[in-house]
Amino acid sequence: MYKAVQQSTNAIAIGPILQGLSGPVNDLSRGCTVSDIVNTVTCTSVQAVAIKEKEASTLAGAAVAA
Repeated sequence: MYKAVQQSTNAIAIGPILQGLSGPVNDLSRGCTVSDIVNTVTCTSVQAVAIKEKEASTLAGAAVAA
């Protein structure tokens, strides 16, 4: 449905963005454009960096507590 709105309004739609998994995972539809791929890869990269930063801060906090 969001793709129909995107095409009819010339809006930028990114998604679906999956959350709650142990790693960054997102989905691309068969009819995606190059811009859709770039936007999804960008979002996935940001998710990966956020996970790594969270892991690093958790490890740093554990090292301080020890």
